[in-house]
Amino acid sequence: MTIAIVGGTGFIGSAVSKRILARGQSLLVIARGRNPVELPPGATFETADRRDGAHLPTRREHLSA
Repeated sequence: MTIAIVGGTGFIGSAVSKRILARGQSLLVIARGRNPVELPPGATFETADRRDGAHLPTRREHLSA
């Protein structure tokens, strides 16, 4: 299962990201990319702004949640 988190680079999103990966699920983190990003090992990152639906990742068809 692949789960996407919008804004997964902040304080809460980082903790949630680690829990998702610890459960053995795939993770796609989506953020604006304005700041350097430190992702947990195993996470995938894509740059997008949640307010611009036309530019959200095209991988949506592969997401489970």
